[in-house]
Amino acid sequence: MLLPHIKYIKKITRVTVLLGLSVLLQGCGIGLSQESVAVEIETQANASKDIVASSYQVKAAFKAEGKTQQQATSFLTDRIKGFQRWVKNENFNMHSNGAQLKGIYQYASNNIRTLTAYEASVDFVLSELNFMQYQSIMASTPVYKPHELRLLSVSASDEEKASIKDQLINQAFLVAKNKAVAMASAAALCDIRVAKMIESTHENNSPRMMRLEMSSDSVHETESKQNMSVNLTVNWLATTCEL
Repeated sequence: MLLPHIKYIKKITRVTVLLGLSVLLQGCGIGLSQESVAVEIETQANASKDIVASSYQVKAAFKAEGKTQQQATSFLTDRIKGFQRWVKNENFNMHSNGAQLKGIYQYASNNIRTLTAYEASVDFVLSELNFMQYQSIMASTPVYKPHELRLLSVSASDEEKASIKDQLINQAFLVAKNKAVAMASAAALCDIRVAKMIESTHENNSPRMMRLEMSSDSVHETESKQNMSVNLTVNWLATTCEL
């Protein structure tokens, strides 16, 4: 019985020849070939590797309250101007969709709400940061005191990912080939060759937060990593070995 994932796909039979031709060949010492069977073998393999991130994206959110809309907006402007000046001096890539303004309400026991103040807010997104720039921004928290400072994403360069992907495909193919050779040997099959390959690549760039040492105003951590994995399905063709 053949191993799992091995199935017959085509049967090649002896060619029927005229009786006289058969006798002639046998008389010359030439025998007809034994029938052979083409068999399909399917193997699967995967390989993965962590890639050091080269690009970081950070969100910095600021909020301020005031009794009036103008006051809230003015307080927010004062609060973010130092941060904006610092980012500009550092030549960081930053963008924003603009400030937002909303009312702050209090509810009385009779369920009637009263407008008590206004809140102005703005979100900045800093992107294409290298690791040192990322560390610098995270360490700025005690100085500029944003309402939120969060790592949004990390990623490796396209060149690095392309190189790693080639390596992973080679690794997965070798594993798939070793499986096919072992299965063919157990089933007495020969002449193994690739019929079809299906490859799928998955990237996990979920950010891994860094530890911030507030007392020393510095980040003590290594670079984040992005995981890449390759899944490979290989269909092989083999034939029954001649006896």
